[in-house]
Amino acid sequence: MILLTVLNGRITVSSTFREAHCLIIFETRVLTNTFGPKRDKLTGDWRKLHTEEVRDLYFRANTVQ
Repeated sequence: MILLTVLNGRITVSSTFREAHCLIIFETRVLTNTFGPKRDKLTGDWRKLHTEEVRDLYFRANTVQ
């Protein structure tokens, strides 16, 4: 019975981490699309924002936190 309880808790925790990771990915994609592309200063080409740049623009904590 203890083994089943421990395994059940482990499955719940791992699925929670998986769901949290999926939420972070979704939030980053939405914010990247919201802020749009950025023009590179050196080359003048348009590019997608990196995750760190999106976090700097949108300085609130992520959804999971």
